[in-house]
Amino acid sequence: MDKDVGLGGLRLEFDGKVFGEASSEHAIEKFRGAKRITALDVFPLNYHPGEKHVRAHLTECGQKFLSMMDIHLYEYEGKAFYIEKERVVEIYMKSRVVVDAAYFREENPN
Repeated sequence: MDKDVGLGGLRLEFDGKVFGEASSEHAIEKFRGAKRITALDVFPLNYHPGEKHVRAHLTECGQKFLSMMDIHLYEYEGKAFYIEKERVVEIYMKSRVVVDAAYFREENPN
């Protein structure tokens, strides 16, 4: 294979105010010979051996994401993380948390 190959797709995004589609591009590194499509880092979902399970899981995650579009207060117990001096610190927490995508985007515009 002489040229890089890419795979494009669409994803859904929400910035706290606007919900919509965004494009994504993924490169497939050069390789010699033949490879199974499922051995690549990225490939179309319809080639995944567990497509139905993956699609159901993605749908469930999407529905949960949509349910959190406004400001919500939750009880949470489990792993959490924060960044300190450019490294990720993992902690265990049992606390109430606020999910507010609009405020998060204001504080973290990238």
